Amino acid sequence: EEADSRNKKIWLKDGTSLTLMECTFDRLLSMEPSLIKINRTHLISLNMVKSVNHDTIKLHELKGRNNLSQLILSDTCRKKFMDRLKSF
Repeated sequence: EEADSRNKKIWLKDGTSLTLMECTFDRLLSMEPSLIKINRTHLISLNMVKSVNHDTIKLHELKGRNNLSQLILSDTCRKKFMDRLKSF
């Protein structure tokens, strides 16, 4: 979240959102095994991946959030993401 980088906005499948205060990506990753970092600012659940095209991840539809239908996969996160996706 822009107001404080320690705050994280989470979008749920039903379209609602939550803001976690003072939470790090590392903490979120340790709490939920299906989460993976895809770039500097986003974690996603592997359950939400619809398809991958080199640097673009298309997500399953999230109610009311069409602007989150695809996200950029960074070069630094690509190998780990693809390895995890294969084994998921």
